[in-house]
Amino acid sequence: MGKAWIQIPILAILLILPLFTNFYYFWLFTLASIFASYTLSWYLMERFCGRTSLGHTLPFGLTAYLSAIAYFFGYPLQFLPIIALIVALISAIIFYITSMLDRVKFVFATFLYGVLLWELAPFIVLKKDVLYGGEEGFSITLLPTQTVYVFSSALLIVTFAFSFILHKSSLGLRMMAVRDDEEAALAIGIDVKWIKLLNSFLSSLFTSFVGLVYILHLSHVDPDVFSVENAIFPFIASVFAGGFITPVLGSYLLIFASNALNTISPQFHLVLYALLLIVSPKLRRFSNADS
Repeated sequence: MGKAWIQIPILAILLILPLFTNFYYFWLFTLASIFASYTLSWYLMERFCGRTSLGHTLPFGLTAYLSAIAYFFGYPLQFLPIIALIVALISAIIFYITSMLDRVKFVFATFLYGVLLWELAPFIVLKKDVLYGGEEGFSITLLPTQTVYVFSSALLIVTFAFSFILHKSSLGLRMMAVRDDEEAALAIGIDVKWIKLLNSFLSSLFTSFVGLVYILHLSHVDPDVFSVENAIFPFIASVFAGGFITPVLGSYLLIFASNALNTISPQFHLVLYALLLIVSPKLRRFSNADS
């Protein structure tokens, strides 16, 4: 973190650059900023409490899905942040209970949550004049991309600033003490259970609002929001993580690289995902040693 303040101009460039692009790249930059916030929200749990979650599609996807369903029943867009908050609370409780497991079991247990939602979502079917939901999912009103970009940029700035400040705070130090050794943290008077619960809530809260901006951007959500691809995205995007800007850069690069590879062949970006997963243990050891 010695070069921490270099990260702020880099973030500013990423957020200003889309203003000088055409509509297509502006839309893609907006999507990249959303997934960058998703990765940072996930990174709050991994970096500060040492828990690698493969279940952040729970707050991310569930907020997007329930927001679309609420809109289907006539609730206004202004109501949707309340859904994000409710989902964050539910997700935090689930993550906290799961954190009672050891770290290896935590990975697989959280992965199971996303897979279950992925399998169950197609069975959600609602009826008005015709059937809605199922494999097709749900839609909401389309907002101007410029409006969504304001939301996504603001969320990314807030998530980045919060992570940056938390890392320097006494609360962040207590979280990292729990991450490094729970028994030692308990011995020096740190309330380990409270720290785990608080970390679960903070990570879930930011992720839920990312899910909200995601549905506002795409104006549509289907069961694939819970896919394995979305579950492993933050893990892959943060393989080079040292500071807080590297997961952001990783997310942008992954979105643009995936888009480029898919022009060659549909789903070809999964080859890149697989390669990064293969080399991720060495890359993470290198980045952790460097940080």
